[in-house]
Amino acid sequence: MDLQMLYPILYKFTNQDGKYPQLSGVLHEDGFLTASSAFILAHVHYEEYDFDNEGLSIDKEGKTVNRIFPNFKPLLDLTGMDELRDDYVVRVKYCLHNIPIGSRKYNDFVILTVEGFNLHTFELSRAFELFESIGEMPTMHFGYSLRPIVMQSKSCTVVIRPELKNLDSEDLIFTVDQAIRIDLPKLLFNDYKAQNQ
Repeated sequence: MDLQMLYPILYKFTNQDGKYPQLSGVLHEDGFLTASSAFILAHVHYEEYDFDNEGLSIDKEGKTVNRIFPNFKPLLDLTGMDELRDDYVVRVKYCLHNIPIGSRKYNDFVILTVEGFNLHTFELSRAFELFESIGEMPTMHFGYSLRPIVMQSKSCTVVIRPELKNLDSEDLIFTVDQAIRIDLPKLLFNDYKAQNQ
């Protein structure tokens, strides 16, 4: 994959609302490209890495971000984490085709509960999009309750923070088993019917 295809995907991982300006660019360091929104982090080893940008964080417009990128490396450590079976990871990926993808920007909280962790579908879909674009299937690793989930393949690691917000009745929450079995057209039709009665 060339950078012209990889950069647009990585910029989807950056923080664009101005809340964390240090996270508005892609960091170039030690042959890796790293991007984060504070909810999710992507760390990709790139074979044709351009060492001219070493140590720089570059935003969407090609400008250097003059803020220090936070120390993320402890988040990549898998010590004490359990790995999910590969077939379960495939099920989690499949779930995202069956349920809506929420948007943090508009506070549309659509949650998939995986192994007791509430994960926003927005972050999960970004992670699987990245792995799909580089042609690798990740493993998933879970630790204790507040520790981020780590998805990892040969050349890429994605760290996802579990949802800490108190969920309410307006949020859509699915377990993996529910999302696997769901009939989305029927769900949307019933929702439409309920709104128009």
